[in-house]
Amino acid sequence: MHTIGEKRIRMLNPRNIKRPQFVIRHEIDENELHSLRDSIAASGVLQPLIVKKEKKGTYRLISGSRRLQAALLAGVRRVPCVVHSANDTTAILYSLTENLQSRELSFFDEARTIDYLINKKGLPISEVAANLGVTGTALFSKLQVLRLDSRLEQRIRASHLTEKHARALLRLPKEGRAEVLNTVISENLSIKETEKYIFSILNPPLAVENAKPQEKAVRKSAIGDPRLFSNSLTKLVDTLKEGGVKVNFRKSESDTHTEYKIRIKKDLSHKEEGLQMKIVQ
Repeated sequence: MHTIGEKRIRMLNPRNIKRPQFVIRHEIDENELHSLRDSIAASGVLQPLIVKKEKKGTYRLISGSRRLQAALLAGVRRVPCVVHSANDTTAILYSLTENLQSRELSFFDEARTIDYLINKKGLPISEVAANLGVTGTALFSKLQVLRLDSRLEQRIRASHLTEKHARALLRLPKEGRAEVLNTVISENLSIKETEKYIFSILNPPLAVENAKPQEKAVRKSAIGDPRLFSNSLTKLVDTLKEGGVKVNFRKSESDTHTEYKIRIKKDLSHKEEGLQMKIVQ
């Protein structure tokens, strides 16, 4: 696990502090920023910024983007900073952890940062998960929200919906997500109500032949319909592929059976053979 070391507090010129190389938090409320500016102008920066030293007397911000922006707006000459010795990857991990602990980070920004650390910086999934205090499975679930397009992301952000709302939308085909999101927002549906609503769309009621008007329609059972099972299995394979897992999927049919074969390649660093799953209906 990466660690932060060589801590020192200095009073630095905020104009000598560069923005982070990777910006984690993309949402900053302007009214909140102006209020913080007024507070800093009156009382100074009370909570130190976190920075790391670079060449020629400059520093790189690790954490405290709003405080730095507000200090610049307030025109203060010096701000308190905790100076750390850290590489870029450690700095991003530290900033991500601090933002999560303060509960100020959007789950979209969290997922984008995790994706950057894994796919751009080459950090092992297990190490990122350990730093965040979650399991690898939970980390994979967080990354799924990145499959939503930017327009849906903006609407989810603006409506202050949760990560579970966003992940529930992923159960739907792409072309149906916007309309369902409209309903979720307009009717202010809770997570449970959203999941129930999406389930009803994916499992529409079947009309009963010769049924009397007062008789209720029966709902199709997902586990009892081979077509739904096939669609669910295909979506699972697509999800695994989008997550970077190497999967081979093959479907074949005979007079009496439909056969599905799934081969999942394991991490070659463990020198283990691929895992094969065989499902026969």
